[in-house]
Amino acid sequence: MESTRRELGFAEMILRKGRPKKKKVPVIKKSEVEEKLLFEMGMREAAQRLLSACSNPQQRLDAGKTILTSNSRTLALMTALQKEHVKEVEDAHGLTDLKDKDELLREEMMESVSLADVTISNIIVPLKWCRIDHNKYKTDCWKYQVFCLIRSGIQVLDCSELTKVDILTENIQLKDTFVLKDMGPD
Repeated sequence: MESTRRELGFAEMILRKGRPKKKKVPVIKKSEVEEKLLFEMGMREAAQRLLSACSNPQQRLDAGKTILTSNSRTLALMTALQKEHVKEVEDAHGLTDLKDKDELLREEMMESVSLADVTISNIIVPLKWCRIDHNKYKTDCWKYQVFCLIRSGIQVLDCSELTKVDILTENIQLKDTFVLKDMGPD
């Protein structure tokens, strides 16, 4: 009996007031950082699938390099996204008044500072091997491939090729030129 009353009550409400209106859900605009983050996560997933499917050692190295690069970019983008959300919450709740004077002065200075492009090239990394390893393992089994990642803010740049290194290598020289755009003084 109670269930029929409930049904009738709902039916009467519809007849009297009309259908209940759905609340409008605000459309959340994705920021550029969120779009880049989704792209990098897709890149990482694709590289993981490629890594599991490839049989060529060079393909495995390239897929591993892509995964490491995507992980680094994802971490940088997540950090930037967290800073955006913290700033939004501070602005929404008026928490900017709680910042100390030094931090406010620093933010004002950063807004008025000019940004510059920074170029990095001819990176040479000296290697030091243990004497025991150097004398003991002169065979082909001790070969490595290395690459370079440079991160500044949300910018993550990687070198174009893997550099072969073995136990006899004394220096790693990267011939790539890295350009970091819009760098601040810090």
